[in-house]
Amino acid sequence: MNFLYSHQTMNLNLIPTEILLHVLYAGLYFSQRTFVYVRRRCTLLVHMIYAFGFCLSK
Repeated sequence: MNFLYSHQTMNLNLIPTEILLHVLYAGLYFSQRTFVYVRRRCTLLVHMIYAFGFCLSK
């Protein structure tokens, strides 16, 4: 149990570097996936607005 975070001492050295790296990687992967998802949706929305405006201008 020495690898768990100690709430009594607040000693961050008890957390192994490997676990921190996995958590960091998972967070970066999730944020990257979220960014790509949002970017694709925004791009789709921009194209839809452009197409709608193009149809109205005719």
